[in-house]
Amino acid sequence: MNSKNFFGMIESRFPETTPRLTVFPSGAFMIDLTIRGNSYCVEYLPSGNLLGLSKSEQISPFFEGVDESFKTVEQLEAKITEIMKQKE
Repeated sequence: MNSKNFFGMIESRFPETTPRLTVFPSGAFMIDLTIRGNSYCVEYLPSGNLLGLSKSEQISPFFEGVDESFKTVEQLEAKITEIMKQKE
């Protein structure tokens, strides 16, 4: 998965989340999102083709596992949309 293309999709689809991209030499990447003041992290690990989303109190530069994993980008997009629609 190309990190810059994926980031561009997230940035254009969810600009209000102020996404921030971190890319690692392995091809893994993290995209930090802020949704209604809460921090979330989209993570991709190429070794297992793992795409996940976690809510976190503090963004970490290390992989700590994910709260929920997804098989497709569309499933991840649906989850972010769901979170954004939730009432506080």
